[in-house]
Amino acid sequence: MAQFLNRSEIVAKVRADMARRRITQKDMARKLGVSEGYFSDFIRENRGVGPQILLALGYSLEPHYRREKRNGSAEE
Repeated sequence: MAQFLNRSEIVAKVRADMARRRITQKDMARKLGVSEGYFSDFIRENRGVGPQILLALGYSLEPHYRREKRNGSAEE
């Protein structure tokens, strides 16, 4: 079964991996194949998770849509 993660959960996984390996942001950016600036923004959650980071972590980007329930809606 697929595991769906949000951005915060992916950042937490990357931070935990960095701590476990005892590597710097610079080294992790290099390992993921992204610039240090992009990685810094990503790890502070100022930028989204790009496809290159997702692929390096073994994930893919899949859009999901959820219909919001509204009061008085015919479909509930």
